[in-house]
Amino acid sequence: KFYDTDLLDDDARKRFERIQLDFNTASAQARMERAQALPYTKTHHDIVTKSMDWSEPRPEWGLAKNMGAFAGPRSSVRHMKLDNRLFLHSYDWKIDNDNADILTRIFNGPLVVGEWINLEHYFSTVDNHIYGAGSKVYHNVVGKVGVFNGNYSDLKIGLPTQSVELEGEAYHEPVRLLTFMEAPLQKVLKAVENSIAKPFILNEWIRPVVIDREAGKIYSFEHGEFIVIKEI
Repeated sequence: KFYDTDLLDDDARKRFERIQLDFNTASAQARMERAQALPYTKTHHDIVTKSMDWSEPRPEWGLAKNMGAFAGPRSSVRHMKLDNRLFLHSYDWKIDNDNADILTRIFNGPLVVGEWINLEHYFSTVDNHIYGAGSKVYHNVVGKVGVFNGNYSDLKIGLPTQSVELEGEAYHEPVRLLTFMEAPLQKVLKAVENSIAKPFILNEWIRPVVIDREAGKIYSFEHGEFIVIKEI
């Protein structure tokens, strides 16, 4: 949903209408792609009906199976089948400055949020009893701050089983966020040094891979340093 569209002038409105058509097309294609994994969901009408059905036990699968992120030119992944598993952020290192301010903002914002989502799913999958919330069938809201299981328990801190499991088996694959960045290594190093994501990287909760086309090398962060894993 778009807000404040009444503030657009005539020229901006024409451009916005074209963008809105692109959003609608991309949204419809994404819905139908994801619907293939769901039973009784073959048409747009089926998807809308399912999304509003209170008997559906697993409405939170939208972020399940996340495993990575990509920051780089959209053209690099445009024709790849990513199966809804990566967070995508357009980035062109050529228009970034020497301090890598744009990449640093990506690290501080979208990458950190992606890591929060990733860890939430990770821990809720590896031990749902301790780090998750158990089945939401038994949840009771407590003081607007959390939920109990049943009439008494510790406050639950993670996701319910319905978000990460299917019929007793893990639906989400618990892996640490694999982050691909298409940029020269020195720019990535500058962004890492200046970002709040640095502790995540040093402690290997975020696993960065740098695609440096200028140097013709791909780097991976292992044991505290970036090492070449492939030449391109």
